[in-house]
Amino acid sequence: MRVTALLLGLGCVLLVSGCADIPELEGRVSAAGLAAPAPKITPYDPILDAGEGAEVSDETTADLLARAAALKARAARIRQGL
Repeated sequence: MRVTALLLGLGCVLLVSGCADIPELEGRVSAAGLAAPAPKITPYDPILDAGEGAEVSDETTADLLARAAALKARAARIRQGL
């Protein structure tokens, strides 16, 4: 019974996805975008190692919340200027 329900559900998903209107992507990327170099892939091990030994305390939480509030205020000022 479970296999039948799974196959029926999968079949329905495939049928519905076949009706999707997929937009054309040709001509959507600018010449500058096509000429841009590929992004550099960075291994994540150094990023994880950089956070080794970091601790969250009341002080770091307060500092982070203050930075977030400052960034939100800056974003609001930028939006008002646009």
